[in-house]
Amino acid sequence: MSQKKCPVCMDKGSVSEKRTAIHVGKEVFFAKAMVCNECGRYALTKEIRIELDNWGKSLKKNVIEPQPILSRTMHEFLVETASKYGIKEVPLIKVMTSFYLNHIVTRTDYSELENFLKDQESYALMMKGNKSKISVPIHYLTYKKLQTYCEIWKTTHAKSIEIAVIFCVGLLTYRDTKRLREIAESLEQFVEDYALAA
Repeated sequence: MSQKKCPVCMDKGSVSEKRTAIHVGKEVFFAKAMVCNECGRYALTKEIRIELDNWGKSLKKNVIEPQPILSRTMHEFLVETASKYGIKEVPLIKVMTSFYLNHIVTRTDYSELENFLKDQESYALMMKGNKSKISVPIHYLTYKKLQTYCEIWKTTHAKSIEIAVIFCVGLLTYRDTKRLREIAESLEQFVEDYALAA
């Protein structure tokens, strides 16, 4: 029987089954995985991913708590918008982040929409004022999508949330085209559904 080799180290490292710590934000999931004795990389098999997802969904606590930095004007807008739905600023930020990750970044016209919104006067207005951090607790399912976004765009969790909020606020403050109006209405419905469920 031939010894299994690490796909990263190739001939340098052999693999063996070990109890492995998989970090998920500030939480740790343990699983038995094939680990390279040379580089320490492990195989994240379909079975382990299913176990990890079931574990993550069962968590009642947040796995990360990024601190995006937003302008005073942005905070004021978020507080005012959140109050219309009977929720607070942080839940609104979380809903906007979720909407952005699930409905915006997957669009084929994503870059075009983002550039268009950045060119609007409302974008410059929302960036005005002193900036401050706000803690945004994130549960496992949102973390998964946020982590994927961060890896693709090579950015941090906090910065990703900032980008999501700025984009969503841009949608809500600029509706002069049919396409943006439809997306903004879809965002409002998303927030409303969350507020009703909360």
